[in-house]
Amino acid sequence: MYRIMHKEIDNLRIQYIQLDMENTQYAPLSCLFNNNFDFISQCNDVKLLYDILNFIPIHDTKNAVKKAQEYVGRLDCTYWKDKCIEHCCKHIDVLEAFYSSLKRNDVLTGILFYGNAMKGLLEIAYLAEGTPYPTEKWIWKGLEKVNKKMFNDINAKMVGKLPKTCEDMRNNILYITSLICSVLKEKDLVPVYIIDDLLHP
Repeated sequence: MYRIMHKEIDNLRIQYIQLDMENTQYAPLSCLFNNNFDFISQCNDVKLLYDILNFIPIHDTKNAVKKAQEYVGRLDCTYWKDKCIEHCCKHIDVLEAFYSSLKRNDVLTGILFYGNAMKGLLEIAYLAEGTPYPTEKWIWKGLEKVNKKMFNDINAKMVGKLPKTCEDMRNNILYITSLICSVLKEKDLVPVYIIDDLLHP
């Protein structure tokens, strides 16, 4: 049995987690017990990869956590490019649902999809930098270490300025989408037609 914990973030308390088969949130990581690291590259839950990188082993006699971290660290640019394309394609539908709800003047549905659209765009920002994204609780604060310029740009435009109208929500999502699409285009991570669909779903 292994005991692991998250790194301290923003001087908040460290969370201790018992990694075992009965912990349903981390049950997929039971592969670490058997050094089955091929599972990691096939994992569809990118947040689990983030957790692996941020685990600090307390008792790990087989160095399974360290080996897993090294494995994630060796995932090449092709892996992250594929994840980025996959995520962008799925997110086009979210953006389309967000914009169409505003066109229908369905404000409540628009608010629901506003959060989903924001979260998905930030996840793409992480993948574009070749790194897994954390859970929603840390995804905004963590962006500063992943892409400081983007973090500062979004921070200057949006933090402390809650959207008051549908137009505000639309402009915020358009702004972040344009920032991320610039990175995707600059790094040639996704085909141009996908970028166009993100900008005009």
